[in-house]
Amino acid sequence: MKTPDDFKRKENTDDPSRKDEKEWKESRERESGTVQPSAVSPEAGERTDKDTTRASSGSDFTRSEKDEKKRDLPSKQEEKRDIETRQEEQRERQKEREKERGEKVIEEREDRERGQEERERERERGSKPKESTVGSTAENVKEAFGKNDKEKEVGPGMTQSDRNDRRDLKEKNEKKTSAPSDPTKGVRDPKSYHDMTHRDERRDVEERSSERERKMEVPKTRGFPETERKKDVSETEMKQPSQQQQQQGQVASESKTEESAAASRSKNDQLSFSKDISNEKFDSFKQKCGNGSLDNKDLPTRHCFTFLIEGREQEDSPFHSRKIHLPPNSGVTIGRGYDLGQTSTEKFLKMMNKIGVSRNVVDVLKPAVGKTKDEAKTEFDLLQKNPILARDILTKEQQRLLFCEHAKEHEEMVTSKCKQGWNVDFSRLHPLMQDILFDLCFRDDLHPSKQSALRSYVEKNNLNGLYKVMQNKEMWEEVPADRFQKRCEYLEMHIRR
Repeated sequence: MKTPDDFKRKENTDDPSRKDEKEWKESRERESGTVQPSAVSPEAGERTDKDTTRASSGSDFTRSEKDEKKRDLPSKQEEKRDIETRQEEQRERQKEREKERGEKVIEEREDRERGQEERERERERGSKPKESTVGSTAENVKEAFGKNDKEKEVGPGMTQSDRNDRRDLKEKNEKKTSAPSDPTKGVRDPKSYHDMTHRDERRDVEERSSERERKMEVPKTRGFPETERKKDVSETEMKQPSQQQQQQGQVASESKTEESAAASRSKNDQLSFSKDISNEKFDSFKQKCGNGSLDNKDLPTRHCFTFLIEGREQEDSPFHSRKIHLPPNSGVTIGRGYDLGQTSTEKFLKMMNKIGVSRNVVDVLKPAVGKTKDEAKTEFDLLQKNPILARDILTKEQQRLLFCEHAKEHEEMVTSKCKQGWNVDFSRLHPLMQDILFDLCFRDDLHPSKQSALRSYVEKNNLNGLYKVMQNKEMWEEVPADRFQKRCEYLEMHIRR
């Protein structure tokens, strides 16, 4: 039978951990008294001695490692202490730098305050009036700044801005002293100089405003030639025509009530002009033109007569303006006198886009652009069969905008004709006369023969004379009878109440 000693012999005695465990077990057995040292055989004792020697050699091995570790500890502690000392030194240096920076900031602040005080003293010294400015420039500069100018400019409390201020002040004083002046006169009081400059400025503004009012002033006498109202004409030239008119007896024979009413009307708002004359008469005239359903907001503010006479607002009328229609001797027309035969495709597309017509309607109307006479009649018959054009293609607002945009071109034409043919400013004429002349140009009725007949009355701004010319049927034979009659009624409605 094998004893525990036999198992102990088979154990690996080279392992230091196993040897320590065996020694611990033996020490415990001895303490408990289970194993008697005397009962152990000599062989077992020898073996145990060997084992103990081996165990002791293993323990020596572990002790050597521990000793090495203990020897390494002091070096690590020294390194740690070195790191701590270096960190402490860095903190001390940082504190010193912060302290130096704080002292420098304080010094800079004190320097700025000192420099500010010096600049204030220099301003006070420089603003004081001097009894006399005669003398050399160098002496006056020394008196203003002191003898040690270089020391002040390069002083410890001076910054770059301080030096610039001092240099500017020095140059200013040099200019004052270098200019020749009367020794009896002192320095001008700043307050009096300020008041004088403002007084001069106010006088200049008043002169300019009075001159502008004089140029824009409208003479009260009727028939004053508009050619004399240019800005480059003198007052004598402006007064000369009125004197000639008084001598020749060519002053217009209009009533005083009409003159006062015309003076209070707006020259640029034809609609308000028409309403001020008589609302009842104007409404009846709209009804005669087939536009009684239109409100004042649907009418243009200028050239209202042409707008009313160029279309109808009746659904059953062949000239219903918000649908396509074909007036005599014209192309396909929409709105109030917008002839597609007299425009280009580019202008047509631009105009339709500006007033907001739908793309489908524009595509359908595009083939009619540029076609007149028989071609326009053929195209009109085709367009009438299109269901898109069976309803109104324009709203009332679009119709008004289309006329206003289209009227700009004709207004430029009549303005140039008045300027070249009569040497008259169209914008300064009576609004009623502007309305009739615009309509003549819109229908191309303003031929050279007609211009000569209208010349004297247009130059004098004479409405009664214009009314007499427009009543002459022989002169306007080529004008349609309805158009001729409406022009006379429109003038009569405004002149005769």
